[in-house]
Amino acid sequence: MTGPEWQQQPFAQAPPDVRGAARPAWRRRKAVLLGGAGLVVALVAGLVVWVSVPNGSADPAGAAASASGAPPAEVGAAAADALQAWPAVQLTVSYQPGVYGEQDPPVTEADLTVTADGQAAGTLREPEAGSADAAWSGGQLYLQGDPEFWAQQDPQYADILTSAGRWVKPEKRSGYYMLDNFGVDAGTITPKALAELVRQVTSAPDVQRDGPWQTQDGHPATAYTARGWTVLIGDEAPHAVLALGGNPHASDGPVRPAAWRPAGPMVAGPAVYRPLQADDPDGNDTGPYVSMAPRQATQDKADATRSAVASASAEAVTDDGAGRLGGQRASSGPEFEINELTPSLCTSPTCTHTIEVTNSGAQAADATLYTNDPGDPGAPSPLGTLAPGQSKQVTFSHANLAPATGGTVNYTVNVWVYSSALYGPDPDVAERLRARGLQPDKQSELSSIDVPLRPAATRLLDAMTKDTPTSGSDAEKVNASALKALNSANRSGQLPLWEKIVDSGRLQNPGDLRRRVSDAGAPGQLGKRRQLEHLVHLLQTDPTARVWYDGNYTADDGKQYHADAIYTSTQDGKPVKRCVQVKALKSLGSLGSNVRDGAQQLNGQKTGSDENCPPGFERVLVIELEPSVGPAMMYGGIRPAVEAFLKGKKSQQARQNLCGPNRTSLVDRLVIVNAAGTHEWTDLGKTLGIPC
Repeated sequence: MTGPEWQQQPFAQAPPDVRGAARPAWRRRKAVLLGGAGLVVALVAGLVVWVSVPNGSADPAGAAASASGAPPAEVGAAAADALQAWPAVQLTVSYQPGVYGEQDPPVTEADLTVTADGQAAGTLREPEAGSADAAWSGGQLYLQGDPEFWAQQDPQYADILTSAGRWVKPEKRSGYYMLDNFGVDAGTITPKALAELVRQVTSAPDVQRDGPWQTQDGHPATAYTARGWTVLIGDEAPHAVLALGGNPHASDGPVRPAAWRPAGPMVAGPAVYRPLQADDPDGNDTGPYVSMAPRQATQDKADATRSAVASASAEAVTDDGAGRLGGQRASSGPEFEINELTPSLCTSPTCTHTIEVTNSGAQAADATLYTNDPGDPGAPSPLGTLAPGQSKQVTFSHANLAPATGGTVNYTVNVWVYSSALYGPDPDVAERLRARGLQPDKQSELSSIDVPLRPAATRLLDAMTKDTPTSGSDAEKVNASALKALNSANRSGQLPLWEKIVDSGRLQNPGDLRRRVSDAGAPGQLGKRRQLEHLVHLLQTDPTARVWYDGNYTADDGKQYHADAIYTSTQDGKPVKRCVQVKALKSLGSLGSNVRDGAQQLNGQKTGSDENCPPGFERVLVIELEPSVGPAMMYGGIRPAVEAFLKGKKSQQARQNLCGPNRTSLVDRLVIVNAAGTHEWTDLGKTLGIPC
């Protein structure tokens, strides 16, 4: 806060302005059991594991029998009858919102229990940070999420976090409903609805089938695709439904899009693995896609789910997204008001200023007053903990600055409040920002972020600027680019991810932070987002990893190298050095082109790219599967599928993409990540038929 201009008589000098060892930590999607609020959370202990040994069959006419020898409609009817009899269904879900041009949303995962009468409860998780308990009843959603979860929900992101930590009913925000990241009404995913969906797909005149597929223990299954959906059904009686995937908007089916999502035509994403499309590039646009692995829930779980929904409904308050809960304005934390209680004109030999600090927020917090008052410039005045509505005063005295012969001296006293609740536990962070002209309480890019995540935003802003000049034109440029990057991190919902990176203290190229934060948050950068998620996972799972994130690494030969991630670590007491490229795969048909690009980047062979791995580093290519690859690939142990794909006659070029001159291998480790876990290959020649 900048105070009023004071006048003093006499004295002639104005005061100075005092301003203050691990396993390889590949990112993996995984089911997590989260308790709280009595919700029933479905932990899929044995994920349905599907692997493909595809023969390339597809039956557009829908007349051919499945691998079991029975017509699709007959198999579907038997599977649907068994499914419909369940009292409730437990679901492991991956939901990807539509990706259209500039959008690159996260994949939200869920563990849900849905009863036969449409009551649903469970947990939603965003990648690497943020989760929420959720419940559905009659189309109404109830949520209790942490700040990191809400910071990834548009349109407010971290600007309004009043919903955090309490049950709320979502209402419109900026003209549309929140939770766009999970745009399916879970209450419609009942056993009966799933059974109806199975019947619709398998009885459609244009149903396509793909297979045979195999479970991990060797049992056969077939994938059926029609009406924008794919269902995977066991070939052996009783023909269990093992996975489903599709676009809730693609047709007027029983599984419905959420009521809070805008209506409109959507284009279904790829539904099933097509081995003949070996090098098709991924398009920029894909529709929303949900992949689900169901299993039967007990009657006890169904009863517990109904109880959980009733409890959530009773506790939930309306949140209109403008910070008003139950019709009242709510604050997520402390807010401090500063008032000057003394006259602006001082004519006595000693001038006194009294500053009053009031906590006008809703949360008690510590407060320390700083000022450049000439009586005690720069010295902190701890006020202790101020409860909501509580005030404390600080008085400063100093000799009159005006000369004894008369005249008036005008000067300004700046005062500000530091609180760990607002800016984190280290007051030096806020002081460094002020020293370079960034005032945390006045920069809208920072002060607009709600209290729960403002300390994280403050640390990120400090990390992007602290090793740069504090004054001059260069400092102004750094400040501007850092504020722009901070705003980008918030508007893309990535602030919780950057918090993990900064707080790890193990990012080795902090000078690149401003550019990397801006790049990852830029529109249409799905690949950059997946790289960021991979980095956060690495730092959280490997406490010894020191990472160069998309930045230059100086090797022993004195040359600089760079990749998506270069890191050093220890494993079983031995040093580990890896160089990683990360690719996001929206359809398995583009696996060949992604492998080609990644292999070239790892070896400095990609035209227009300066990426190259340092000598002596293991070259790792990570392929992240998006839900739109279809439920079989999303929830499966896909090793045989990938091996069959790359060994096939039509994948000769894909195999060649992994080889360099003189039949040298371009990739030391291939990693493919789906909802079931990670799948790695190191002996590429033997297992994948790579001719090098």
